[in-house]
Amino acid sequence: MDCLEKSLEIKVTKKSGKLRSKEYRERKKDYIRNLEERVQKLEAEIFEVKLENNKLRDKAKEEQKSEQAIHKPHFKSRLHEYESYVFDNLYPKLKKNSSEIRFSTFQQAFTQVADYSDNRKEYIKSCFQEIYDNIIFAETKVFHFVLDKMGVSTWLQKAKAKKRLIKQELKENATPEEALLGYRFSKPIMDYVEKEKSKLSKYRKGIKKLVKELSSLQKRLFSLYEDFKLTQENSKSYWLYTKEDIKIVFELIERFKDSPYLSSKNLWGV
Repeated sequence: MDCLEKSLEIKVTKKSGKLRSKEYRERKKDYIRNLEERVQKLEAEIFEVKLENNKLRDKAKEEQKSEQAIHKPHFKSRLHEYESYVFDNLYPKLKKNSSEIRFSTFQQAFTQVADYSDNRKEYIKSCFQEIYDNIIFAETKVFHFVLDKMGVSTWLQKAKAKKRLIKQELKENATPEEALLGYRFSKPIMDYVEKEKSKLSKYRKGIKKLVKELSSLQKRLFSLYEDFKLTQENSKSYWLYTKEDIKIVFELIERFKDSPYLSSKNLWGV
């Protein structure tokens, strides 16, 4: 009996060991499968995050470009957006059924596109700035900056004296004066400047005078706008307009806005 019981006990123990091993292998497989599923899920999440990150990076780049862009497109766009709203939105509604639009809506819209509106003044200011920034070539700007401080004759004298010195490497943060004196221009160029220095000075001074006159013209124009704005506000002329008057104004604009009659040549003689 003892031998039989021991034999059965050994068999049960072996069977239990095999069962435990099988259960362990199954648990291990489940664990690995769960890990693989979690890895796949995390990889999918990482992929989505990367996509979102790329979108945000692209958006940030576009916003940075917009911030670095010159003023002209921004203000032109803002002014033209209001003009488009007035002509493409309000005018059709006025023609269709004037009772659908409150008169105050017209008033608010016209103050955004009026001669003296902030949108128009900002746009014109940016146009003047465009002229100041582009009236001469970049190289001419460097010469203008330096020669305005020391004059052509002084620069020629210093530039020729520099040629006798040992050539030194130009500093990264060199000023325009140091750069213009540090570079060695060819003899034909130096001879040309020497020969035409009076004409070059006249041109440089003429450009500077014109830029100052343009700046003065801009101030005079804005002053005219302010005077006209006060006239309009004091007389409350916008309150005198009826919807029928506004409709006539729209029809006049629509009829002539693209005609040669209102070209710069016919209006201002330029």
